[in-house]
Amino acid sequence: MLKKLATPFVKFWGWLKETAWIQPLLIVGVVFAIIFSISPIVQAINDAGNASDQAMDFLNQYKYSLEGVYGDEDTSDAGNLIENIQNASDAATEEERNQIVDKLPGERFFLIFAENDCAACETVANGLEVLRDSWGSSTSYISKTNGVADNLDLAVAVIDIKEDIDIPDGENLDPFVQFARTHGQFFENVGGEIQNTFYYENGNIDSSTLQTFTDAANGETFPTPTVLLVDFTGTKADITYGVSELMFSVPGKNGNSGDGAVSLTLMDCWNHTGEFSSDSND
Repeated sequence: MLKKLATPFVKFWGWLKETAWIQPLLIVGVVFAIIFSISPIVQAINDAGNASDQAMDFLNQYKYSLEGVYGDEDTSDAGNLIENIQNASDAATEEERNQIVDKLPGERFFLIFAENDCAACETVANGLEVLRDSWGSSTSYISKTNGVADNLDLAVAVIDIKEDIDIPDGENLDPFVQFARTHGQFFENVGGEIQNTFYYENGNIDSSTLQTFTDAANGETFPTPTVLLVDFTGTKADITYGVSELMFSVPGKNGNSGDGAVSLTLMDCWNHTGEFSSDSND
């Protein structure tokens, strides 16, 4: 049976050897096939890169620059943002806190660390855009404080960890590594506090990735995207006070896919509901 099946191939091979003039044609045909296939492949790669660039373009509408991170004092917008978050968290009085919060993007806001060429950053950007466009449009997109609807606007701050800025002569650290070393205490504090959140306890945060975040000052590969929720709508006694939520990627709500599902997870994060609450079945 096998001999019968092989017979046509044996005959074809014999014919191919006897008609040597066919072989150059076959080689030329293969070469052209490769050449013509290159363009679609390159286009697909370019399209993927363009999608990532577009995502970063969207996020950079909310960018806090690293420009000014070098020197004896960090004067960058990103550095001032972190300092204000820490100072608001440590404020002794409500009046002092409110004065500092006025310098922040909002009383509650997302702080996102992102970069180009990051598929998960693109997912966050697309979900965030849906959230922004849907804000207040239905019960699914209503901002709440302690479960009660409020009038808070969506606020976002983005730090591009691969921002291209001028590096002074003699400096050997990348801008974000310099930033992370200057504000190392911030990352350490957040990494510790996040372990007290329901989202962490519900098993949604990888502990090794969280350790990489906490040790940002060591200059290891920083996880992107990192999405933090900063919330000063309550008091220090509240578990949701200060930097109160963290995600390293944003999955669709209830395991669903698509930008809308991602936006609903972001909404749950904002409201401390669903997986971000004691009742993950909300």
